[in-house]
Amino acid sequence: MANSTGSLANEQTITMVIKNRDSTANDIGLHAYLPEDAELTSFSMNTEGVQYTGKKVDQEKAHDILARAKSEDHSAVVYTPRVIPAVRRDNVVQAESTNLHIKAKKKMTFSINYKQTVAHKIIYGKKMLNRASVVLDMYGGTAEKLVGTIFSPNYPQAYPNSADISWWVRVPQGKNVMLNILELDMEECCDRLTIYDGLSTNGKVLAVLSGILQNNESTVIQTSSHSMFLHLT
Repeated sequence: MANSTGSLANEQTITMVIKNRDSTANDIGLHAYLPEDAELTSFSMNTEGVQYTGKKVDQEKAHDILARAKSEDHSAVVYTPRVIPAVRRDNVVQAESTNLHIKAKKKMTFSINYKQTVAHKIIYGKKMLNRASVVLDMYGGTAEKLVGTIFSPNYPQAYPNSADISWWVRVPQGKNVMLNILELDMEECCDRLTIYDGLSTNGKVLAVLSGILQNNESTVIQTSSHSMFLHLT
């Protein structure tokens, strides 16, 4: 999930992988909202050995591509820049961002990589070197069949010092989010990963993690709502 801190880099890379566990699923959707200063470097979908590379198109073209894919019963993946509504009330993540749509009828793996220049912002008199954020908004009748993996910036290399990194995960109403942490290596004296039930720090704290997760250990955390907020500081 997160690896130990290290020297400051000018750019960071965050990787996410989403997998569909149900070979009969279709009309699966995923929105991945990236920060406004993020540069999408690559994304693709693999359905049982067939590789699809996404194309950047406007919203009208994206609608046409996906409508045709549905009528002709084949897979398609596109992304369209657009302004998104804020996930949080303070509008922290409102930005010109990337919206990705997926339709697949077979088991699939979807990968997205983006890089972002490390931000130097003064907050309460303290210089914050890294304020990355990303939202995963999964929807559709088979969204419960999706399983995803997120990594800290620059994983498996060190994430920047004084990190302030946020992840939001949201699934359809009536579902909940289950998080399985398989790897954790953080400075116990300085860094922590706080996990909330809901989309903000107003939600119930489900766990506060730090230090090193030992070999063969894992931590499973489940929300009571349809969303989860992870905050690495």
